Formats: sequence, structure tokens, C-alpha cells
Amino acid sequence: MAATRAKAVVFALVVLLVCSAQQSMGARRRMELYQPNPADMLSYHNGQVLHGDIAVSILWYGQFTQ
Repeated sequence: MAATRAKAVVFALVVLLVCSAQQSMGARRRMELYQPNPADMLSYHNGQVLHGDIAVSILWYGQFTQ
């Protein structure tokens, strides 16, 4: 009885391990196949991005090193 139960637990763990490995590899393949639309991508047009006076505030939490 105990041997059968141990075999069932080992079998369940092996199946779980194989399924998780397959899912992680499948997710990687899907991302490799993804190709974004070039119209949706940002492109540099050799011009100014921001115009006029722009206020910039810098917050520093920590110490300045010398």
C-alpha cells in the first residue's frame, strides 16, 4: 500500500515537472514569434522633442559621494 502511494506521488511530481517545463518553453517561443507593428514603434526624427521652458525638479534620497 505504501509503495503504491509513493509511486503515485513520484509520478505526480514527474508529471508536474514536465508540464511546468513545457509551459515555460512555450511562453518563450511565443515571445520570439511576436513582431510589433513598425507604425506603433517610436522613431527618432532628428528634431526637438520638447519645446519651451520646462521646469525640472530633482529629488535625491541619499548621500552625495566625493
